[in-house]
Amino acid sequence: MSARTSSGIREGLLDDLNTRLANCILRLFSGTPPAEADDAENGTLLVEISLNGATFVPTTGTNGLNFDATVTHNAEGTKATLSKPIAAVWKGPAVAAGTIGWGRLYDVDRVAGASTTEQRIDGTASTATGSDIVVTTATTEIGVEVVVTSCALSFSYKK
Repeated sequence: MSARTSSGIREGLLDDLNTRLANCILRLFSGTPPAEADDAENGTLLVEISLNGATFVPTTGTNGLNFDATVTHNAEGTKATLSKPIAAVWKGPAVAAGTIGWGRLYDVDRVAGASTTEQRIDGTASTATGSDIVVTTATTEIGVEVVVTSCALSFSYKK
């Protein structure tokens, strides 16, 4: 038999993930994501998204992003979701022109490049509902603001 986890353990894992991503930063890139979130970034950095579009300060988390965490249970297991709070304004000015293809959330330290120890999550990004990260425009122009309208990252745990 494989190990089984209780609902409390699964909720604790989500709480831990939410804590690890407290005051994080989101970067949106062109092209396709790398094979793993441990890999270096692919494509061109198009925009860095922070709270209210203010300057993000690594290590302090000033103007970083935070999530609402929800957990639902059913017969198959647990679904945990980290979501952009509805009232929060996540935005930033484009630093390059291009088409958004994917995004990476970095912890408060915002360390880029290949790493097996940095805490980050990659996700799809587009204007389409159903993307992990939904933005107001998929095409960026230098200096023009990009707004994240929703961000929902889901994780499933089987019973």
